[in-house]
Amino acid sequence: MRLQAAAAPLCSRCELAAALGLANPWRSGGGWPPGRARRAATAAASGSGGAADGAAAPGGGLPGAEVAVTRHALPAYAADEEEREALGKAEEVIRTLTGRGFKALIAGGWVRDKFLGRRASDIDIATNAHPAQLKAVFRHVIELPRSTVKVAHKGEVLELSTFRGISRAPSLFSVASDARRRDFTINAIYYDPLAGSVLDFVGGVDDARRRVLRLTPPDGAGRLREDPLRALRAVRIVTVCGLRLAPETAAALREHAHLCSVAHGQPPRRIWLELRKLHRAEADGSAPGAWPRALKLAFHLGLLPHLFPWLAGTGHEQAVRVAEALAASWRAPGGGGVPPLPLLVAATLHPAHPDPARAHEQLAAYFQDPADLAAIDTLARGAALAHARGRTGEEGEEAWARFYAAQHAPACLRILAAWMPGAFADGFMQLHQARMAALAPRIARHRQLLAAEQESLPAAEVAGLQAPPGEAVQQRRLRQREELAAAIAALVGEAGAEAGAEAAVLHDDSGGAADEGQARPSEQG
Repeated sequence: MRLQAAAAPLCSRCELAAALGLANPWRSGGGWPPGRARRAATAAASGSGGAADGAAAPGGGLPGAEVAVTRHALPAYAADEEEREALGKAEEVIRTLTGRGFKALIAGGWVRDKFLGRRASDIDIATNAHPAQLKAVFRHVIELPRSTVKVAHKGEVLELSTFRGISRAPSLFSVASDARRRDFTINAIYYDPLAGSVLDFVGGVDDARRRVLRLTPPDGAGRLREDPLRALRAVRIVTVCGLRLAPETAAALREHAHLCSVAHGQPPRRIWLELRKLHRAEADGSAPGAWPRALKLAFHLGLLPHLFPWLAGTGHEQAVRVAEALAASWRAPGGGGVPPLPLLVAATLHPAHPDPARAHEQLAAYFQDPADLAAIDTLARGAALAHARGRTGEEGEEAWARFYAAQHAPACLRILAAWMPGAFADGFMQLHQARMAALAPRIARHRQLLAAEQESLPAAEVAGLQAPPGEAVQQRRLRQREELAAAIAALVGEAGAEAGAEAAVLHDDSGGAADEGQARPSEQG
């Protein structure tokens, strides 16, 4: 019954040949009649196929059809204990599936990173088994969208995906069909740990060795239409792994960049998760400078205004410049590390935006987590304070003390400085270093208050300070988000000629504290 079901997707011989880029196996003058060919394909579906390097392997029993596959040895690599343990458990899962008559291989990023000489990411497995069949084999299975499951095996969580394409037989033909449905050639490389060999159907190994990112043929543009988020994924892979785009891939990305947007139906959360992977590579040091490089590449591909709609029509180059300035600041001694992702995204919304209210509304759509909102609230408060002209003396000092006490205040100050012309950024930071030193006792008291709010401690236990009620906190956050659009618009002045006057206003607001300058505290981004 399983073999009959596996053969069902092979009913259209023309579709089958076209999908794999093969000649019609039932061409005139050769081959078998369709009915007999289908029966032959069914009978051979359990075969694994195989061929020597550069040779052609039988296409799962299809007469006249050939599946070109190149075999390679897995490059030598140094694995730590964690990776060796994960690989061992992945092999156990593959061995279990093979014993049940299924085909299973390690696919995607883990194999790719071995050929790129990078520390491997999580191990993913591709198989012809469907989620329902995987649930019958393993006890702890969580089903995800797109025929993908998470399997917990001896403490290791592995991702298993069903082969894409037109065949689900446990054959080499099915693996080739899956390969041609993957996004990029370097992600369409498979490793068989039981045989100890790498299988390549689309030239992914050669592209990895030449450090080229190429959309998977024969229909690379179709891969982008199928999932437009692959454009952002291309930017991330190129900048994190240090690759270059194949010319035809770069052209396709430019042509389809407009599809990678919320306006064309992409969920903000999916975009956010892809950006988070990019941010993680920057923050953990595995790809220093990846964030500004990614924004620059997205700008040249025409992707940036679609990815961040508040940049549509304006601010593209400015967003790249601010990202580069921020990267220079966090790499400097005492720079405090990489800011949180919400702040890096918010930093692209420059004060000179012509419609700040609409831009802020678009920006807010990307934020779901309360911690993300808290970081943006801190930036909003800092922008409002920096532009306020009437809050001086005791009131102004208390407001700044509350701002400095926030978790992400140092990172927000670096963003405010990056928004300014270079000549005034240094003076802005020196001003606030001195102010923070002068207000240190007040900042400490406000940090106590924040800790009390987070831990839900009675107000009496925090030096007599009374924490605002939850509803008031929510109202304050809403008000600050509404103020952000108006507040940052004039942070550096309405024109470049007014920058000096603005800096003077900011200096006057310091209450003379600039003469007592000391180093500001750093922040772990």
